[in-house]
Amino acid sequence: MWLRYIRQVVCVLFFLLLVSNVKPAFAQLSMEFEIDETLENSQVINIQSLLANDLKGPALFRLFLQNQKSSESLNDLYLRVVVESNKVGRILEVRQVSGQPFSLDPGQQLFVNNNNVGNGLPGVEEGVFFEHNFTERGREFYNGLQGSTSLPADQYRITVELYQGSVNGELLGSQTDSFGINLAEKTLGFYLLSPGDEVGSETIISSRYPNFQWQGSLDVRYRLLVVVSKGDESPQSLMDGAMSTEPIQLVGANGSGSLLDYEMLDILVDGSGFQYPSSGVQNLEPGTRYFWRIVSQLETNDGIEERESEIWSFTLAEMHKLSGGQQAIEVSSIL
Repeated sequence: MWLRYIRQVVCVLFFLLLVSNVKPAFAQLSMEFEIDETLENSQVINIQSLLANDLKGPALFRLFLQNQKSSESLNDLYLRVVVESNKVGRILEVRQVSGQPFSLDPGQQLFVNNNNVGNGLPGVEEGVFFEHNFTERGREFYNGLQGSTSLPADQYRITVELYQGSVNGELLGSQTDSFGINLAEKTLGFYLLSPGDEVGSETIISSRYPNFQWQGSLDVRYRLLVVVSKGDESPQSLMDGAMSTEPIQLVGANGSGSLLDYEMLDILVDGSGFQYPSSGVQNLEPGTRYFWRIVSQLETNDGIEERESEIWSFTLAEMHKLSGGQQAIEVSSIL
């Protein structure tokens, strides 16, 4: 049972190891790691099936090792791998069990893939076993993979190290590579859609409950800020003041913040849109100019990384009653 669990851990490790052409910085050993191109591009895999079948299934990776010495064995070799991601931080460390090294004969080549690694390193006489150490957040991440068919959107980093003598012995080589989506870079592309337009456009809208929409990643949380024009203060200074307080509403719960006298809305949103509420906030007033922006909030290992959109403005149209009780929008009187 214990060995099966370790093989499951190795499974998670190796399908995360989307690393290509890993070459250690020493001449006596050649080491390369290749992964399936489709897997690298899509990060889609039947994780539950792999765990149930001891890694056996579609080809995921190929690991190649060769002792380049013609007359001397490479002895007392140990592997250590660290798995990290931008959002989780360190997930997992896997290393060979102390006192159970492996060796490569002169010129010996070693080929490993996900269909044979569950039984140790093929072609190696010594039994090779691994022990692992999850971080607390790493264990939560691993448990969350049960039943999943794809990895969470994130950028993953894998560090592969080879030691000689012991697991903490002489470091013969180390290589770090990454794969996946860099959400921090992905959020650079978000932009506003409606209502209004850039400051100075004098855009007029008719709805008192506008639908705020933007184009951006659905993997990121956004802070939506709406403020009313105030005297000679610039839109940027108004937004800076609004950002200095906490949001009044979090996703699915009330926040701890409070609105400034010129703030209309300050909430956190999961998604790419939010309709101005008909209750619980101040009503938008006809003939009044408003400014709005969104701020993306990406959770990283170093805290929350924020990126601001540009500021847009709009003015709510004046409404005038006509004979018979009908209403008409007065446009020409709006500055």
